[in-house]
Amino acid sequence: MIQKIEFPQQPTYYILRDEENGPILSHGKVEPSQVLETIRNIMETYIDENEWEAKLLEGGIDLNEQEDLPSPLGGIEL
Repeated sequence: MIQKIEFPQQPTYYILRDEENGPILSHGKVEPSQVLETIRNIMETYIDENEWEAKLLEGGIDLNEQEDLPSPLGGIEL
């Protein structure tokens, strides 16, 4: 199933996983002029950037020590 964030009214932060409470596979922000589509099973969305950052820290990701994560498209080439 493809999940989407389409032209949100305000910047929307996301976390993508393949299973509930599984490892974070991708994360980022979608601006009001953008669309995100993913094949990942779990998409968590946040409006509050601090709440999103706290969830990332819980998942072992510190934005101050950013690492490269796989594409939210799950390897699909456009």
